[in-house]
Amino acid sequence: DISSAVSKFAPGWKAKACGDDMNPGLREQEMGKSNVLVTHPLDRTTGCRLFRDVSLPSGKKSTLHLTVGHHPQGDWLLIVAANGKEILRKSIDRQTAPRGWTQVEADLSDFAGKKIKLEMVNQPTDWAFEAGYWAQIELTSQ
Repeated sequence: DISSAVSKFAPGWKAKACGDDMNPGLREQEMGKSNVLVTHPLDRTTGCRLFRDVSLPSGKKSTLHLTVGHHPQGDWLLIVAANGKEILRKSIDRQTAPRGWTQVEADLSDFAGKKIKLEMVNQPTDWAFEAGYWAQIELTSQ
């Protein structure tokens, strides 16, 4: 159970359907970044979900900022959803993150003034080194 690691790394966020492969949890150092959360899907079809309820201010542009990475031999699919509606889908692999890491932004403007369930999924692809590496999870409103 990586719940305590998730709450230390990203207070307010929770995890469900996460597996134990590849030693998930909080790591001091990983691929040149410090304080990295590692997640792993539960099985070949069930992605590890990080989620929380957030109230987005009206009249402002809210954005979810992520720095995510992959194992050097692996890849995974990042899915971001708000209230069950998929708003972003991106493969995290050698092409999108050639140095192991990539920055991703999800625009939440369509949900301004609403309370939403925000969810990020470490979805498996081909079941080889499927761990998700998270160096930043930040929500901003401007």
